[in-house]
This record gives sequence, C-alpha cells and structure tokens, in this order.
Amino acid sequence: ESDTILINGVDKLTGAEVKASDLRAGACLINAALMAEGTTEITGVENILRGYSNIVEKLTVLPENMEKNMAKTYGLIYSQRVMLSLIDAGLTREAAYDLVQPLTKIAWDESKSFEELVKENETINEKLSKDEVNHLFDPSYHLTQVDAIFKRVGLD
Repeated sequence: ESDTILINGVDKLTGAEVKASDLRAGACLINAALMAEGTTEITGVENILRGYSNIVEKLTVLPENMEKNMAKTYGLIYSQRVMLSLIDAGLTREAAYDLVQPLTKIAWDESKSFEELVKENETINEKLSKDEVNHLFDPSYHLTQVDAIFKRVGLD
C-alpha cells in the first residue's frame, strides 16, 4: 500500500466551459485555463472574486521558493516526461509505467534523486540516450509557454 499517487497527465490542456464550485477550485481552474489552448469559460466566478479580487496583480514570483519547492519533489515533477519518452521509444504505456513508477516510489520514500535513479536504470539506458535523459530533466521545458501565459492575462 502506498501513500503516493502517480498521475499520468495529458500533453496539453484544451479550453472548456467549467464551473468554480468554491474558492480553491476556482483558483485551480484559472491556473489550468492559463495553460490551456483555446478559450476557457469559467462560471461561478463569484466564488473566485470573493477571495481573489485582482488576482493577477497580487501574484508574486519568488524564484528561490520555486526552486526549493521543486527540489522537495526529488525530481518527481519530471516523471511524466520520462514515461512519455519511454513510450515514444517503443515501450507500451503499461511497460513504461511499470518501469517508472517503482523509481518514483523509491525517490519519494527514500528521499533520493529521481534523476539519478533514472540514469542508473539499465532498461531506461537501453531506450534513451544520456542526452535524451538530461533533456528530460531540464526545467526550462516547463517555462516554454510562460510568455504566452503572461500575454493571455495581460502581462506582456
């Protein structure tokens, strides 16, 4: 039994009609909408506005805290990219999951670097080159849409 959930997300989000059922759900929907392609229409905005008026103006970016929070994951934020790359390299989704999931558990349970566990795994090394693995753990990948997201909320 594990206290960890591994979620295999999607490659992209698509705008949709959604409803903010409460304050926190509304904030999550805003985050998702900012990353989605297309338009997202959020109803129930009164739940958002009662706690987050002028939400964009109130955002504060603290790079040092972001780096600390990323480090707290032991690199697990990259597990989806590893799994999808293994699928692209020819493994089935199930085989890729069965290969990556135990490594995520070890990383989390034993406070080990997921990146190092991936680099030490023989099966992964047979499927992906060292350069490919290094690229998977490049945090700049997650920043590729920052300008587009800022533009969407009027922060260009």
